Amino acid sequence: MPLTALVRQLEQVPLTAEVLERIRRADRLRLQGAGRAARALITSALARSEGTPLLVVVPTLEEAGRWAALLELMG
Repeated sequence: MPLTALVRQLEQVPLTAEVLERIRRADRLRLQGAGRAARALITSALARSEGTPLLVVVPTLEEAGRWAALLELMG
């Protein structure tokens, strides 16, 4: 079941706008402390809001496969 509706809702949340503002700074932004699914939802909403490509860097091919499956689910 695609979660695109949930991602669209997250795009409208004020916190998303605040995180987008933080992303525009020169400093690194690190998302941690949440599960992979939560991070995938947040990063999908951020990428859709900005209209820019999303690059996720992970340490292993296995982790990349997991992220790819989650991001596809997010639409």
